[in-house]
Amino acid sequence: MIVKSQGLVLRKIPHKENSVVVHILTREFGKLGFLVRGMNSKKSTAALYQPGMLLDVVFYKSNTQGLCTIKDVSPINRSALNPLAGMLQQIMLEMVIKSLSEEQADPDVFDFIKKYLLALPKAKLTYFLIEFSIGLANEMGCAIPLVSHQSNAVTAVYEGMILQNTQDRFTNEDIAALESIENKLDPELNRQQRGFLLHKIMKYYSLHITQGKEILGLKVMEQLL
Repeated sequence: MIVKSQGLVLRKIPHKENSVVVHILTREFGKLGFLVRGMNSKKSTAALYQPGMLLDVVFYKSNTQGLCTIKDVSPINRSALNPLAGMLQQIMLEMVIKSLSEEQADPDVFDFIKKYLLALPKAKLTYFLIEFSIGLANEMGCAIPLVSHQSNAVTAVYEGMILQNTQDRFTNEDIAALESIENKLDPELNRQQRGFLLHKIMKYYSLHITQGKEILGLKVMEQLL
């Protein structure tokens, strides 16, 4: 059947000569695979299938687990990213890929991700990824338990789990900083402090959201921010 949805390109994999398989997170149908042919033709839409592109897509949805076919496509986001924003986008996509299962449709999660990707080109980047991480955890139903979310936050963050490295636990200072960032206030952290906080957030993601899959861009984040 022919359906229409907004979508986010997650990754692109070479298939055969002149064709690729594109994995797209769609708003209404979750993650789907698409076979795109004619990538080298004069009318090719190859430039639209770069990871991070937001698209309006009309496509033939398979009733089985097979690949879908795109009928029509147009871009939503057109702004170019500077190198730092581009690297942050890659990390955000990695978090999305490892957090969402196949065909798990959640329009609210999609709208949240879309809002941040559209804001990225002009955003102040200092706390952007931390703010995105807090919000995505909220949308996924695994909110980092800040003081405003529940009392005794420091012990509740890893309730029922034993961390070998106590440095991975959130301190009272971390919780206060996260609350400030969530409320779009500046906690005045230096680069090292932001790096430590991101490390703890990604540990939380690994334990609670991605079933042990680590976010490989973590080391890059710590160096850049």
